[in-house]
Amino acid sequence: MDEKDFSPENEEHEPTTEELAMACGEILTEEDCEELKQMDIDEAIGYSLTLLIEAGVEDPEEFLKKKGILE
Repeated sequence: MDEKDFSPENEEHEPTTEELAMACGEILTEEDCEELKQMDIDEAIGYSLTLLIEAGVEDPEEFLKKKGILE
C-alpha cells in the first residue's frame, strides 16, 4: 500500500462541491452541476439528492455512496 493512503487527510476526506458535481455529471444536466458547485457542500448534497430523485435515480444516497461522496 502507498504511504499516502495512511495520511490523516485520507481518513476523513470531506467531499467538495466540485467532486459532487463530477459524480452527478452522468445523470444531471450541466446547469444543475454548475449550480451545485456554487453551494456549500451540505446544501449541495441535499439538493443533489432531490435532483437525482427527479432524474429517476431510485436510491440517490446509494448512488452517492458508490461515487465516494457519502460514507
